[in-house]
Amino acid sequence: MCSEHTTNGDVRDYEIAVITWMDIEDRTSPGWVPISEAMRDAKEPFQPIVTAGIVLWEDDVRLSLTSSAGPDETSGALSLPKAVILTDQRYEISVKHVPPKESIPSEAQLGREIHDE
Repeated sequence: MCSEHTTNGDVRDYEIAVITWMDIEDRTSPGWVPISEAMRDAKEPFQPIVTAGIVLWEDDVRLSLTSSAGPDETSGALSLPKAVILTDQRYEISVKHVPPKESIPSEAQLGREIHDE
């Protein structure tokens, strides 16, 4: 199932997920380490992490979120296996006045407007 980012005129709908998940840690080393150090690292408890984001994609095994979305681009995807997700709360939001990409002023135009004031 894909999160539908529907657009109705100047309103865009998003599904937001707030999840708590167990962080998977990589404690390997580029060099050899004493077994006692490896055993100590192996016993470290996993840490719960709270993440909120726009749902990009969801299927039976994964949930993929993004932190930011523009008209045609996102900040990338954080994809987590559902097996590590402890809690999952969902919200539907509608954002008004999401301008199409071609109507957004360029950085040069923004810079001129700021300096002209």
